[in-house]
Amino acid sequence: SDLSLSNRYWEAVVSTQSTGDRILAPFDECINYIQFANDECDYGMGFELGMCVFSHETSKSFMGTIRSLLPMAYKLLKRQLYAQIMTRICDEEDEKIAKNE
Repeated sequence: SDLSLSNRYWEAVVSTQSTGDRILAPFDECINYIQFANDECDYGMGFELGMCVFSHETSKSFMGTIRSLLPMAYKLLKRQLYAQIMTRICDEEDEKIAKNE
């Protein structure tokens, strides 16, 4: 169900946050489920996870995930302007991370 997947998403985010830059297998598994959902025209799952991660964690570890999930979800939902805005936000976050390294 969507609720159990949402719980798994959040657990993966919290687990990854506590282990530094290491991306855990459950998080990657959730991404795979999202790709299946996108194939079945259920675009909300990618949007939900993307917003969850974006709202709670914008570290270097997650910027790639955010960059792939949110713009894609917006494009699939036919919200091109929001996809462009999110891409720009990701670019700015990447610049901030690069300056701090």
